[in-house]
Amino acid sequence: MKRQHRDWQLNKDKLLGNLKYAVLNGRGELTSDIRSVSTHVLSDVQQVVQGNKIIWFTRDMKKKVMYELEIE
Repeated sequence: MKRQHRDWQLNKDKLLGNLKYAVLNGRGELTSDIRSVSTHVLSDVQQVVQGNKIIWFTRDMKKKVMYELEIE
């Protein structure tokens, strides 16, 4: 069974938890605090960086949901 990216967002009770993210530089070094947002869901689509935003979508119940995260 292929592991879905959403699986990484499940908590110990197998419930969907907060999305955690951080900003890294070109060498892979952490340049921000680890942040958390409860309203976003991970996806297996390729994210797009546009200006200071990361944009992606998910398919949920046969509809597409767009997400944006502002980055510094």
